[in-house]
Amino acid sequence: LGRRSDWWTETAMVDLCAELGPNAPYDNWVDLLDDLGVDRKQAGTAVGGGTVGETAFNNAYNVNDLQTFLSDGEVEKYYFHQIQWLWEDEELCGEKVVHAWIYSVAEYIAENCSVADDHGNPLNVRDLEEIFDNLSGVSGYGNELSLMGGGWSKSVPFKCVDACEAVPVELLVLDYCCNWGIGRSTMNVEDAGNSKLVTRLPDLDISCESYNLFYKDVVEAAAVFGENGSGADTIGAFADVDAALGEYILTWVDNQNRPTDIDGNLLPEDSTTFNYWNVTCEEKSETEKVAIDNHDGTIGWETIIHNTTYLDTATSTAPNGIVAINCSGTLSQDIWVDLDECGQGTITRRFFISGGCDDDISPEWEFHQVINVHSACGMRESMFDLPANVGTKNEPICLPQGLSRSYLPDTIGALTVKPHLEGKLCNSFASGSEVKEFDVPNSLGMK
Repeated sequence: LGRRSDWWTETAMVDLCAELGPNAPYDNWVDLLDDLGVDRKQAGTAVGGGTVGETAFNNAYNVNDLQTFLSDGEVEKYYFHQIQWLWEDEELCGEKVVHAWIYSVAEYIAENCSVADDHGNPLNVRDLEEIFDNLSGVSGYGNELSLMGGGWSKSVPFKCVDACEAVPVELLVLDYCCNWGIGRSTMNVEDAGNSKLVTRLPDLDISCESYNLFYKDVVEAAAVFGENGSGADTIGAFADVDAALGEYILTWVDNQNRPTDIDGNLLPEDSTTFNYWNVTCEEKSETEKVAIDNHDGTIGWETIIHNTTYLDTATSTAPNGIVAINCSGTLSQDIWVDLDECGQGTITRRFFISGGCDDDISPEWEFHQVINVHSACGMRESMFDLPANVGTKNEPICLPQGLSRSYLPDTIGALTVKPHLEGKLCNSFASGSEVKEFDVPNSLGMK
């Protein structure tokens, strides 16, 4: 028979305090032993110092009562069925092994989930050896059971977090006369399962403007680590990229390929999706009534429409990538930036994923996510402010020479990007001018 060295302390597999019997909470040994299947009268006799005898003890013992304590989860149910098998198979000294099981369960509950009696006295585990001496009628039997302990079964259970680890185990060897010894070893737990792609992390299209606002800092911080950068990342740079641009989640899936935790519970939607931000270019129009001086001295009104470009931020939701694993998996990634002088181009994220423990045996998958970066705005008139009119017939401005493409002084104004767009657009603008001269009627020398 074998067992894990941590069989009763690893609560992820066995939690003896999770489900207690009807006599709980336990402040005396009789109630506890009664719930563990020991005949109540016999338990009272043994606790009081009387002798029961092994045959009478075994004949009255109800092994099914242990199911109350070992019924939650696959491992606990397996242990209970193993105890049943041991109790019924006398040739393997099963009764002694079950006695050790009972002793260990009682000891654990007394130490971890019992209560003090009316006088404030807790259960004393040292009393348990004498109690089992009295139940069996054999001096020193309780000490023997304490040394053997419980947790024994034909197969040793392991959990997913044991994968690729070395787990201490023990082997119980018994001879025909039920003399026994315990050997100790280490079990290297392998994960022979392979990973499987369930959902691919989607490519993204974002604007250069949104990249500069929301992503540039985190992307550049990760990119400096180069090839297989996540392996050298000590500052959490790639975790920031995952939060911003999505990630691959290595997890379990149900029969509908829906991601779950190890217990089969569906993962919440907010953990299987991510939000990202994009900046788009929009245009709005405003109407203005402008006063116009007519030739006859009256004032007229002209309707002028002003178009203005503005930037709008929108949030979108996309799915994270899902990779199904058996128990364990590894993921590494790097990121490569290829943007031109205008901040447009592509960002490529490479993910390297494998399942199992042995990198030489387990296949490695390589997935890419491409983020296309482009300008949010094509060039349009509503991005710019035209210079204001300067000079009038009554107050003209004087220039040393006529205007031309080679002579267009800044003093008369220039085309400018609207103030709220300055420094926010990725476009690189160049402007030129065309000069047209018109004579002012009845005004010699005025243009």
